[in-house]
Amino acid sequence: MNYTKGEWKIEHEFTVMAGNRCVASCGGYSTNFDVEKTRNENIANAQLISAAPDMYEILQDIRDGVVNNQERIGHDRFDKLIKALSKADGK
Repeated sequence: MNYTKGEWKIEHEFTVMAGNRCVASCGGYSTNFDVEKTRNENIANAQLISAAPDMYEILQDIRDGVVNNQERIGHDRFDKLIKALSKADGK
């Protein structure tokens, strides 16, 4: 999978950076006019995005660790894991 390598960090509450490259900006506005709720959602979105590479890598690690012994994770869970990785891969 190709994505911007390096540690993804949040800067200025809503911006996700990988080194000096902006990966995402989550400072959008909402029509609900609840400024605090919108701010909290923007921060949560940035946190989730900044964790994406770490989550992706651990899912790959789990997948690779159970390929030879699927019973530890169960077939249903393993199938969901493969689907999640495929979705992250844009497949």
